[in-house]
Amino acid sequence: MTIPRPQPLHLLLAASIAALALAIDPASASAQSRGSRFGLGGMVGEPSGLSLKLRLNEALALDMGVGFGAFGPGRLNVHADFIGALNLTERSRAGMDLYFGAGPRLALGGSSNGRWKDDSDGFWLGVRGAVGLVWEFQRRPLDVFVEVAPTLWIIDDVRFDVGGAAGARYWF
Repeated sequence: MTIPRPQPLHLLLAASIAALALAIDPASASAQSRGSRFGLGGMVGEPSGLSLKLRLNEALALDMGVGFGAFGPGRLNVHADFIGALNLTERSRAGMDLYFGAGPRLALGGSSNGRWKDDSDGFWLGVRGAVGLVWEFQRRPLDVFVEVAPTLWIIDDVRFDVGGAAGARYWF
């Protein structure tokens, strides 16, 4: 098994998230971003790209991503999960939530590795689950997250795959 060479976009996103993590004061953790409804940022993993989150209320949100995959089908990946969150800490001290949800995942473009059918037409559709942790910050409208996301692909090939990502979002 060969390990794929990191793409320039992956390296740029990883460096951006590392710089953001170093700039954030861990003692300032809390839930300032809860007053905002829309978060936009980046994620590194499977897929790597943009992360968008639209908060519907205190516990429910739409979590979306657009990015490039290195291990799964297709090169362009899009997902939209309906998620719920459980607060793990007191909101006055820290804003860490466990979240979980599901939604569609779409992959387009040629197969990006040898595990997937080479004769595909370049269109895959599946059901994606997501389980993760998100840390929201008090003094800055930022959050940092990590998630595991299994997918059951149902169109072009029926198969199970597991991805995941780490990232950060700025809240508007």
